[in-house]
Amino acid sequence: MRWWKRKKTMYSEFLDEIYSKDDVNDLVMEINLILHEHGSLDEPQKKIEKLSGKIRKSLLTKISNSSVESVFLKNLKKSALDMEEVKITFAKKPDEVLKVSIVEKIKEIAGKRVIIESFVDSSLIGGIIITAGGKHKDYSVKRKLYG
Repeated sequence: MRWWKRKKTMYSEFLDEIYSKDDVNDLVMEINLILHEHGSLDEPQKKIEKLSGKIRKSLLTKISNSSVESVFLKNLKKSALDMEEVKITFAKKPDEVLKVSIVEKIKEIAGKRVIIESFVDSSLIGGIIITAGGKHKDYSVKRKLYG
C-alpha cells in the first residue's frame, strides 16, 4: 500500500463524510446525544432511533449493546476531533463540487482525513491559499501579480 492510501477503519464510514468543522460539530453533537441520553442503557437502539443525522442508520447496524455503543462512540468522537484542520481561502465562493474535489485531493496528498475551513477573499483575484500544519501555500493570482 502506498503511503498516501488511507487505511480503512471501523470509523471510516463516518469520518469519510466529514468535510468541515460544522460536520465535526454535528457528529459530536449526535454522539453526545446518544452518550448522555437519559433512560435505559439496555436499549441503545431506541436512543439511536431518535436521531435524524448522518450516523443514525449506520449505528443501528453496528451497535448491539450499551458497552459496545459507549466505546465505539467515544472513539469515533475522538477520531473526528483529532482530524487536522486545513484552511482554504478562495478568490470567490466555490460550488460544492469544486470544494469536495479539493478536499479529496488534499486528503490524498496528506494521506489522512482533514476538515476544511473555507474563506472567501476577493482580493486574491483568482486561485486559492491553503494553510495546514503550519505550512502556507499561496496559489493566488494576486501573489503572482504582486508577489
